[in-house]
Amino acid sequence: MEAGSVRDVEVAIDAVGIGDIANNILNVPSDKLCHFEGFIAAKSLKNQRPLFHITGFTLIE
Repeated sequence: MEAGSVRDVEVAIDAVGIGDIANNILNVPSDKLCHFEGFIAAKSLKNQRPLFHITGFTLIE
């Protein structure tokens, strides 16, 4: 919220899902929208570029 108003924000960021999450994402048709949950952390100690780590998702109907 900014100045009492809700704002829509769009970002482009690399993401990674591990194990079952990754397999389940692969089965989602490309024309479907999803709501992703997770956290942002540095890719590694040597590479500080942010990476979104997907911990869960749901299809948006």
